[in-house]
Amino acid sequence: MTNQPIPSPGRPRRRNRAAQSLTVAIIVLFLLLFLGGLFIALIVNNMRATSTSSKGVAADKLAEAGIKYLDDELTKSPEGADWRPVPFVADPDDTNIALTGQAYDDQDSDGDGIRNAEPLRPSDPDYDWLRPCSASNGTPLNPEPCGYSRVDFGGRTPGAGNLGGRALVKIVYKPDSRATAAPDRSATNRFLKLLSIGRVGIVDPSDPTTFASSEGKGARREQVAYKQIGTVEFLRHITNKDNRSVVAALGSASKVLDSNFISGGRDTSAPTARQIESVYHGPIHSNAALTFFGVNRLLLDGQRGDALTVSSSLNIPANNSQVLLTELGGAFTNASVVASNGVFNSYQGLVRDHAPQTTDPLRRVARTTAPLIDQSIGDNGLTRYRALTRDSEPIDARYVAGNTIAGLGTTQAGRIGWGAGLYLDNREDMQNASDSLIGAYSPRSNWVGVDRTWWNGDNRYVPPAVVITLTPRAMIIQRSASSVNRSFLRDNTGRRINQSTVIRYSGLGNGTAEAAADIPSAGLPASVRKLEGYPAQQIQPGVWQGEYVVYAEGNVRIRGTVGGLDPQTLRYYIRHLTVVSGGNIYIDGNLLKDNIPDGSVPATEEFVRGKSSIALLAKNYVVLNTTQFFNPGDNAAGPEASGSDARAIFLNPASPTFAMRLNQAPVQTYLPNGMPNPVGRLAPSYIPQLYLRHSAAGVDGATAMRLAVNADPSLAAPFGFFRFPIDMAWPNANPSLTTLAMGGPTSTEPGIYFDHVFDLKDAGNNPALLYPDQTVPYAQVPKFGIDNLLNLSVDANAGVPNQTDYRLSRAGIAPADIRVEALIYAQEGSFFIIPGPWFNPDPNDTYENYISLDSTGQPLYRRPGDNLLAQGVTRGRIDPRFPFYGQPMDIRITLFGAITENMPAEVGDQGAWLEKWGWIPNYYGSTGLPSAPGYASQGATGLVSIHGAHGALPGPQPGGAGNGGDSGIVYLYDDKLVSPYDANNNPLRQDAYRNILPVAPRLPVAPGLLYAGETPGA
Repeated sequence: MTNQPIPSPGRPRRRNRAAQSLTVAIIVLFLLLFLGGLFIALIVNNMRATSTSSKGVAADKLAEAGIKYLDDELTKSPEGADWRPVPFVADPDDTNIALTGQAYDDQDSDGDGIRNAEPLRPSDPDYDWLRPCSASNGTPLNPEPCGYSRVDFGGRTPGAGNLGGRALVKIVYKPDSRATAAPDRSATNRFLKLLSIGRVGIVDPSDPTTFASSEGKGARREQVAYKQIGTVEFLRHITNKDNRSVVAALGSASKVLDSNFISGGRDTSAPTARQIESVYHGPIHSNAALTFFGVNRLLLDGQRGDALTVSSSLNIPANNSQVLLTELGGAFTNASVVASNGVFNSYQGLVRDHAPQTTDPLRRVARTTAPLIDQSIGDNGLTRYRALTRDSEPIDARYVAGNTIAGLGTTQAGRIGWGAGLYLDNREDMQNASDSLIGAYSPRSNWVGVDRTWWNGDNRYVPPAVVITLTPRAMIIQRSASSVNRSFLRDNTGRRINQSTVIRYSGLGNGTAEAAADIPSAGLPASVRKLEGYPAQQIQPGVWQGEYVVYAEGNVRIRGTVGGLDPQTLRYYIRHLTVVSGGNIYIDGNLLKDNIPDGSVPATEEFVRGKSSIALLAKNYVVLNTTQFFNPGDNAAGPEASGSDARAIFLNPASPTFAMRLNQAPVQTYLPNGMPNPVGRLAPSYIPQLYLRHSAAGVDGATAMRLAVNADPSLAAPFGFFRFPIDMAWPNANPSLTTLAMGGPTSTEPGIYFDHVFDLKDAGNNPALLYPDQTVPYAQVPKFGIDNLLNLSVDANAGVPNQTDYRLSRAGIAPADIRVEALIYAQEGSFFIIPGPWFNPDPNDTYENYISLDSTGQPLYRRPGDNLLAQGVTRGRIDPRFPFYGQPMDIRITLFGAITENMPAEVGDQGAWLEKWGWIPNYYGSTGLPSAPGYASQGATGLVSIHGAHGALPGPQPGGAGNGGDSGIVYLYDDKLVSPYDANNNPLRQDAYRNILPVAPRLPVAPGLLYAGETPGA
C-alpha cells in the first residue's frame, strides 16, 4: 500500500483572509476619504462663515459710518437742518430712466441747473437704492427704496479680501399733515430720519467691471436713526441746556382785582380778587422739574401728537394753582392734572413725567438736547451763521441789478452786508451781564425797571440794537446810536453809508434793474438810502418767493410783516427768514407771517396766505418789548411835573412832533371747545381808540396840539388831520376842528393832565384816515400788517395866549391785538416780556378809591383831580374809558409759533408781566359807574372790554361759564412747524432735489441722536 500526502487546510484560509484585509483597507480608505472631505468641507464652510461674518461686521460698520456721516453733516454743515446728501440721480427728468431706459450721464440736458449726478446703469449692484423716486413734476417713478446717495469709504481692494465698502445714505423728513391717514401717522415722523445701508465692496460707476466686486443684495446691513431739530416740536420747550438741578416755573400765583360782571349794567361792589389764567394751546416739554403757578389751561390736540411731558417731576401747588387739561376733539375737558407726588393720571398719555418716584415705565420721559446756534463748523471756531453771511459768496447778481456789486470781490462782499446772507457787524449793541461790586448790570433787572439804563422816560425801553422793520417787499435797517462809530452799513461799491437807515428792497429778481422810488419811507429819517438786494424771484404771475438768513453780532430789534401783499406794486411775496443774534432779540410789536386774512377769495391770496415763515434765534434772550408796541418816537423825556412820578415828553417849536404807529394785527377767534376758529385770523372790525395823557406846561400855561394821521410829505398825497369833538376843539385857531387846546389861566384845571380818549373814526363811524379804510395813495391796501403813522405836534399858529410846551406823558391805542408769528429760540437765556409801567401812572386813580366813602359816608364816585363841571362844560378831566391805575389796556398778545428756551424767566418776573398784560378787565375804566352830583357822567352802562371774557373777542376757555376766557396772553402752537404743508398738502419748502425741508431756512439741529440701531425687519 502506497501512502498519499494529506492536503493542508491552511492555504485557502490564508487567501480568504487576504481578501478580507483588502476590503477592510478599502473601506477604511473610503471612510478616511469621506472624513477628510467632510473635514475639508467643514473648514471651507467655516472659512466661508468667517468671511460672511467679517463682511457682515464690515457692512454693519459701514452702515454705522453712514449714520455718523449724516449726523455730522446735519450738526456741523452750514445748511443745518436743511442739509441733504445729493441723490445719486439728482435730476431724474434729464433722461428719465424709467421712461427711456437711458443711462444718467452726469449732464444737465434739460437746462434746469441740476446735473443728474453720476451715470447709473441697471447693472449697478446698488441700482435698486440709487434709482430716482420721482420726477421734478412730482410724478412717481419708483417705489421705495429709492433716491439714496452713495458714500464711498474706500478700504481694501478686491484682491485683498474686498473688505472696503460703501454706505447708501438718505435723510427722510416727511412729517404728518392733516391729510395723512391715521394708519400712516407716527410720532417719529416729525423727526429727521437717517437711513444707511452698509455694503462691502468698492464700486466705480464709470467702470462696470467693478460691479462684480460687490456682494449680492442680501449681503448688507441697514441702520436707522432719528434726529431732533429741537426748536419746532413743542409750543414751549425748556431745554435746561446745562442739565442743572433747578426747577422751571410757568404762570404766576398773583391775583388781580376786577369789578364783577353784570349783563347790561355795572356792579358797584368791591372788586373781586381772581387769578390770572395762562393759556397754552399746544405741546409742552421740560428737561427740568416743572412747577405751574396760577390757573393754566392746556389745550392739547391728540391727533397732532400733543402732550405735556416733563423729564423730571411735575409740581402743582395745591393751595393756589391749577392745570386744566382739555383734549381738543377728545374725551377730556378742563380735567385737573395731578402733580407727580399725587394720584397721578396720564390721561391716556397726554401727561407724562419722569419723577424720581416713578415706577411706571410708560410715564418716563427722556431728555431732549438743546440746539446750538453758535456750533463750531469750521476752522478757527467758524460758526454756522457767520459762514452763511459774513463768509458767504456774494449775493446773486439777479437780486442787485439796480446796484451791481461786481467790484466787491468774492471774499469782501459778505463782510460788508452783500453776501448770500446778510451780515450786520453791530458788536457794540450788546448787553452783557456784570456781577462786579460796583456798576453791576443784568438785563433782567434792566427790563423790570430796577436798573433804568436804556429807559427813555418811565415807559419807553430803547435797548442798543440794530432795528429791522419788515414789509413784504423791503427790509428797513436802522443803525442804533451805540453803533454810530461803526459803519457796518455799506453801499454796493463798499463805501460807508453815512445815513442811519438803509432800505433793502426786492426788484424783479431776474437781472433787470427796477427803481426804488416807490419804496415807502414814511416816518423814517429824511436821509434814507434805498438799495436793491432783498432776494426774491418770481415763481408764478404776480408772486415772488425768497429765502434769507440774517446774522447780527449784537442785539436786534424787529417788527413788521414778512410776506404777503405789497401795496405799492401789488405783488405778492412768500418769504422764509431766519434772523440770528449773537446777543438778544427784541420784538417791538406785531411780527406777522403775512397780511392776508383767512377766507380770502382771490386765488393768488389763497396761494400765498400762510406760506411765509420767520425764525428768531438768539444767543441769549428773546424779549417782547411791550413799551414799543406802537413804535413811539425817541423824544427825550423829563419829569411829568404834575399828577404822578411819571415822565413826559415836552413838545415845542424846537421839538415840535412825536410820532407813533398803529399797525393792526389779525384777530383770533375761538370755538366753544377752545380750538382756534379755522377761519379766525381776520381783520379787526373794532374802532381803535387813541389814549393820551397830556397837558400844557406850567400852572397858567396853555398849549395847542394837532394829530396828523398818515399825513406825511413822502407819501403821494397827505391825508389830513384828525377832527376833534366839537366841544374840545379850538375853533379860534382852526374852524375845521383839527386843533385841541388845553390849559390857560381861565381854565378850571390849569396845568393839570387830561386823560383823553379819541375814537379814530370819521362821521360815518368808520376808522378815520386809517388803512385799509383809507386807501390813498394805494389802489389796494392789506387788511392788517401795514403801518399807520400818527404824528402829535404843537400848533404854534393856533393863537393860544401864553402858549407853553405841550406835555405828553402817555400815548397808546386800544382795543388792539399784538400778534407774534414766529419760531423763537433763546439758547442761553429765556423768553421774556418787559412789563413796563401801568398805562395810568396815577396811583390814586383806582377803582377802589372811586367806590370808596368820603368823609360824610357817601360813595366818592369821582376820579381824583376832577372838579365840579363849570358852566357849559360836560367833560371831566379823565375820560371814563381811560383805565384805572392797576388796570391793563384792552390788548391781547397772541404768541403763535413755538418758544424754545434754556430756562423760563423767574416766577416773580412772569408775575410782573402777567399782572400788566396777562388779563383783560371786564369793563373799560369807570364807564357805567355812578357819578357824584356836579361831576361828569360815566355813561349809562359799562363799556365791556372787547377782549374780555364777555366781550366780542374773548380768549379760549373750553367749558367756561362765560362767553370765553379773559387771558391777555395766549400761546398758540403753529401746526406748520411740524406739518410744513399748505392747505393743498404741498410742502412749504423743498430743496432742488424735492426733499421736504423744515419751515424756516438753515435751522440748527439738536446734538446727538434720539435713536440709532438696526432697521426693524431689515
